[in-house]
Order: sequence, then structure tokens, then C-alpha cells
Amino acid sequence: MMEPSVLNPRTQIVIEGPRRSGNTFAVVAFRVAQPAPIDVGHHLHAAAHVITAVKREVPCLVLLRDPEDTVVSSVASFPPTTVSQALGDYVSFYERLTPHRERFLVATFEQVTTDFGMVISALNERFGTVFTRFDHTDENVARCFRLIEQRYDRALKAAHTVARPSQDRHEHKQELRKRYLTDTRAEQRERAQYLFDMFSPS
Repeated sequence: MMEPSVLNPRTQIVIEGPRRSGNTFAVVAFRVAQPAPIDVGHHLHAAAHVITAVKREVPCLVLLRDPEDTVVSSVASFPPTTVSQALGDYVSFYERLTPHRERFLVATFEQVTTDFGMVISALNERFGTVFTRFDHTDENVARCFRLIEQRYDRALKAAHTVARPSQDRHEHKQELRKRYLTDTRAEQRERAQYLFDMFSPS
């Protein structure tokens, strides 16, 4: 798991989202693209981290992924977490950010994982920053995944904890998708979908 970095006076950008919404790839790709080290606040998976950045006028990128995909991937990667807990965390994260929606940039999981250069350009336009774009080539994506894997102790960490796609989790995820419908309340799923739609970039 990537070590969290809390917002501090040197922080130039905060990148946050619920677990399994593209956090690790976004942070690594952002850093890979920059010509010099930049202090990034990330991986607290907490709305309070975003709200603090907003109040301090620090550029902030909030990540957004379909609620079912987020919950299923989170439970598959972090087994102690239940489907109901993961969905509750998802709803709580975005509900707390609702009053601040216009003060940060939102990028979807698909945007982050297919054209992160566009996301950085949108950040620059929104906040007047001059961050270098990520060149979203196969080579650079592969480099990011290598860097991600290097952050995990392969002797101690099971493959399912690495923040990249894994064929080993496929069958388990299919079962979790069924549990998403049976182990959660319909109104909570509807609330999560409503928040996803509300936060989705137009």
C-alpha cells in the first residue's frame, strides 16, 4: 500500500478519492510527468483531506469511479472490508464533499487510466498551474505499474494488494458483484449512484 502523504505547507497538489478509484496510478503518473519532485498530498481516502486543501486554496483533484466497481475492487483488495462498509465509505466521502463541489477538479477512473495528460491539462486550466502533462503511452503506463509494484514488498505482500489489474481477482469479483446487490440496501446503492452522477464531469 502506498504510504499516505498529508497536506502540509509544501504541498502543491492534493489527489484524493475512495480506495480503488485510481489513486495510486494518478499519484505515480503525476510524479512521473513532472521534471522535478513535487509534494503531493494523497492516499488518506478522506473527504476531510480534500476540504482542508480547498480551504487552504491548494489545487485538488478528486477521483471518481462507478460505485459498484469501486466497492467490488475495494473488498477484493482489502478482504477485512465488507461490501456494506465499502459502500458506506463511498457515500460518506462524496456526501461530505457536496458543499465544496465547485472548488476542486473531478476526474473519472476512465479519464485517469486512459488519458491522464488531459486531466493534468484540466488541472492547469482550472487552477492556473503549470504542471507537466503525462504522456499516456503504453511505455509510460508500464513504467508507472513497475514503480507501483516496487512499492510493495513482494516477499510479504500478496499479489491481490497491488494497485493494478489482476486476473487472479476476476472470479472473486464476480461473486462480490452478486453480494453488492444482496448485502447492501437499495436506498444506499441509489444514493451512491446519485452522488456518482452528480460528481461526474459534464
